Amino acid sequence: NEIYDKNKHLSELEFLNAILDEFQIKFEIPEEDLKRLPKEGAYITVSNHPLGGIDGILLLKLMLEREPNFK
Repeated sequence: NEIYDKNKHLSELEFLNAILDEFQIKFEIPEEDLKRLPKEGAYITVSNHPLGGIDGILLLKLMLEREPNFK
């Protein structure tokens, strides 16, 4: 709750970046993997949360950077 309160005024992507910074989480995804995502049309992403939810935050950050209208 403290982290949320400290960052709730930020935009979506800024909020996600602040959470990752708070927990000192860095990640890299090979460009060849990103190329496999469709450039247009609908698709489904799945996250099973083996890391307690951080994987969902990483996925959302990645998708918002790639497509700002991602829902």
